Amino acid sequence: MRRDRELNSWEKKDLARRMYAKRKLQQFIDWSIQSKGYLNDVQEELMDAILYIQAAKEELADNNVRTAIDEVKKHHTASAAQLDWDDAIAPV
Repeated sequence: MRRDRELNSWEKKDLARRMYAKRKLQQFIDWSIQSKGYLNDVQEELMDAILYIQAAKEELADNNVRTAIDEVKKHHTASAAQLDWDDAIAPV
């Protein structure tokens, strides 16, 4: 192909398609690089969230146990005589 020769319409279309494909490929590569960093950030945030959820579950479990113990203590304030009677009737 000589320098001063103009491309025909088929060659122009083919060149345009190749340039379009090259641009799209570069856009995909750039997006992949950016997304990888973004996905790593999201993964770290989700792992932190899991740790917070686990800590909250443990705190709730501790609070539930404390509440249950307090309720038992509040409702079971028996005298020593009552405890002796309970042991005589239903020894453990």
